[in-house]
Order: sequence, then C-alpha cells, then structure tokens
Amino acid sequence: MLPDYEIIVWNEERFDVRSVPWVRKALKHKKYAFAADYIRHYALYTEGGIYLDTDIEVRKPFDELLTASRLFTVIEVNEEVLAQNIADGLLDEAGNLHTRRPRVNLGLGIQSAAFGSEPGHPYLRQCLDWYEGHRFRDNDGQSYYGNVIAPDIMAFHAIPYGFRYRDEAQRLAEGIHVYPSHYVACWPARACESNYAVHYCIGSWRIKRKKWYSRWWKGTMRWLGLHK
Repeated sequence: MLPDYEIIVWNEERFDVRSVPWVRKALKHKKYAFAADYIRHYALYTEGGIYLDTDIEVRKPFDELLTASRLFTVIEVNEEVLAQNIADGLLDEAGNLHTRRPRVNLGLGIQSAAFGSEPGHPYLRQCLDWYEGHRFRDNDGQSYYGNVIAPDIMAFHAIPYGFRYRDEAQRLAEGIHVYPSHYVACWPARACESNYAVHYCIGSWRIKRKKWYSRWWKGTMRWLGLHK
C-alpha cells in the first residue's frame, strides 16, 4: 500500500530506553504500551513522518494528509460515553473541557495509533514535556500510571491550539489538522471505504483484560472470517 515509504521500527536498538525515567519505569513493570506513548512522540519530534501502531491496517496512502498540514491526527470517539460526560458537566456541547487537567474516559480523544508530523513541532514537544514531568506511579506511590492514556494527554495539550472535544474536522494553530474519527476507524466494525486505516485496538495496556480480550479476539476473527 505504501511502496515509496520507508518503514522504521522503533525498538531498544533505536531508542535508549534508560534515557527517560517514564520509559525505564514502564518497561520495568512490563507496561509496554506506556513506554511506547513517549517513544512515538519522540520519534516524530526528532525525525518526523507517520507513526503507526503495529495493529494498524493501512487502506490507502497518507500522501494528501501530509501535504495539507504540518501535523495531522484523527479523533477517536465513544458517543455514549461522550454524551454522558456532557450530561455530567465535564464537557459542554461546544466541546469545551471543564477541568484543568487531562481526564480519562471522556469519550473523545486524539488518536495516538496513527498520526504524522514534521520534525520539531511544538505540540509534540509539549506532549513530551508532560511525560518527562510525571512519574510512572500515581500519587499514592503504589498503582501504576494507568489513569490517563495517550489520547487523553494528546487532546488536553491540543486545547491551547484551538482544539475542541467534538468529532469534526478542526484546523488548529501551528498547522495542526485534526480529522474526524472516520478517517481512521478505531474498530473493524466501524470500517468504511473512506478510511485511510483501521486500528484493531487490542488494548493490551488495560489492567484487567482477560474476559474482554477473549470476546474482542473472537469478534475480530469472526469479522475477518477466520473464526467459527
């Protein structure tokens, strides 16, 4: 699908996992997705290009997205959760966040599985600063830092550029272009012809996942025609 693209795998040989406390601690506790949260931003900030999770299926080239902006990304949304948070006052209908810190489970965030940027973009630097300024353990000193994930952090730090928690195309400051969720489907069941990619979203970062993981895997295999 992308014959003219160079594919680069970011691993321990390409990134010094001991250089950043967040990454080092995440790997120590086998929370690999959280280590990748920092490294994906570092990769784009230092080299530019397009970041893709390993469970992304590319369906058409990203060329026009690259030429339309300095940084592009996509909304991910759960409409029911979003509606409930609006009803509870965490957000309003205009997409304004009524809190001064990132919040998990708002029902809408910025897709961290597939996004691209030119090198050195200030938005990416702000995301990196957040990780570098936080410990991997919660304030209680016991639990691992799983209460805020990359889509929450990315959405929160896009607010100063004009981002609103709405599933619509948004042109922000510094050449940031946020596309609606259908550009990259977060689940195979939502896939359509207009998708640039599909994210199979295995969710291995979740703490309690055995039961839902089994249901997810069987459902995906049925969708692919590989499971009876």
